[in-house]
Amino acid sequence: MRVTYYHLAFKGAVHLGERGLEQEASRHTLPSDTLYAALVSASAPAGPPPEAWERDFAAGDAPLLLGSAFPYAGNVRFYPLPIVDLATLGLSANDPKRLKHIAFISEAIWRRILRGEPLAPLFDEGKGGEGAFLQGGALWLTRQEVAALPEALQRVSGPSGGKHPRAVEALRHMEVYRVWRAPRVTVDRLQCGTAIFYTGRVSFAQGCGLWFPVAWRRPEAPADAGLTWRRAFERALTLLGDQGLGGDRAAGLGGFTWAVGGEAEWPEPTPGAPVALLSRYHPRPEEVPAAFQGGAVRYRLGWVAGYLQSVGQAAQRRRGVRFVEEGSVLIALAQPMGDLVDARPRYEQAEFPHPVWRYGLALGVRMEVRDG
Repeated sequence: MRVTYYHLAFKGAVHLGERGLEQEASRHTLPSDTLYAALVSASAPAGPPPEAWERDFAAGDAPLLLGSAFPYAGNVRFYPLPIVDLATLGLSANDPKRLKHIAFISEAIWRRILRGEPLAPLFDEGKGGEGAFLQGGALWLTRQEVAALPEALQRVSGPSGGKHPRAVEALRHMEVYRVWRAPRVTVDRLQCGTAIFYTGRVSFAQGCGLWFPVAWRRPEAPADAGLTWRRAFERALTLLGDQGLGGDRAAGLGGFTWAVGGEAEWPEPTPGAPVALLSRYHPRPEEVPAAFQGGAVRYRLGWVAGYLQSVGQAAQRRRGVRFVEEGSVLIALAQPMGDLVDARPRYEQAEFPHPVWRYGLALGVRMEVRDG
């Protein structure tokens, strides 16, 4: 399948809420269901309208499969660590501590896992080692990929003003992103009293940001008003960059520019073979339990709730949805897997006026390993 890498370069900080109206916490990834909802909302005034997204994505023949957004640094993209057996990684049962603090792995390491190749040599970042780490050990990459990092991460200023390569061991202390809390003040409208509160924010180092994959299935299919789905998708992405992602957009947060970071052919999922997820996944009833049966299957479930915004409607809670999380390893079925979930609120006296879709189609990549 043909996959396009979209890189988001943020103009400043961004607030990506962990759950509901949570203000003090902010995540440093963007799940596929949140990204889809933001794109639908951003494109509504100029098209395609929400009805077009619903029509083409809920019908079982989506024009594209959307992945979640993960960090990148320069030309190094990071992926979630697939949930696989330690023996598959060439590790012993005494080695899980090595993986405990790793949040993301580089593309080279990710592909090694998909091919079932051992990873033990990549743990060593010392002299003669093949691995390297960033972000206090949360980001794992190969020594060869260090050359693709931004110059500010690769090199350090010397006493005479020149630039010198940074020691590989020192990369562990370099930040690709920083999660912090910003103080805010609210004013009581009745008594004019003030109260301080904090909002979580994420900022990225120069040359770093978030990226996400899009697997094109029907890029030239018509979307709306003469637009193909590829053009409509990229126009929605431009509008979203102008509006901003996440919360506190009125304070200038969340704006970004985007660029295509490349394209590649990924192996198509083979029915009956393991796949590693790069998106959240909500299985259709007929996909259960087949997608979850096999020796290679290992998955993590997440409960996703929050609030919705709709024109003419007060902000209110949407229904929670349980998803299979990114990095899970399942068994591939007929493509595409998953569906859209209507998370509109349910009331006894009145019905919410329109669907509130959460994206649950799976973007899975075939793992060239033996099932079980």
